[in-house]
Amino acid sequence: MALTNQFDKVEPALQAAEATFQAALVDPHKMVELGIDDPQLQAMFRGYLATCRAALARSRGDLLESITLLNQAL
Repeated sequence: MALTNQFDKVEPALQAAEATFQAALVDPHKMVELGIDDPQLQAMFRGYLATCRAALARSRGDLLESITLLNQAL
């Protein structure tokens, strides 16, 4: 989406992915089904979401927000 300049569609997609992720965290069977039963993978996914949001912030010219989100990704 971002590669095709559809930035307005990226955040809703990230929110949907994050909602699915959060719902799965309370259901061990769902965690296994989605392949996120490993705490390292969970941390990587959170970092990925923050990195995507940082790229969006950068594309809007909001460098401070981008840096803040990149620090969260670490």
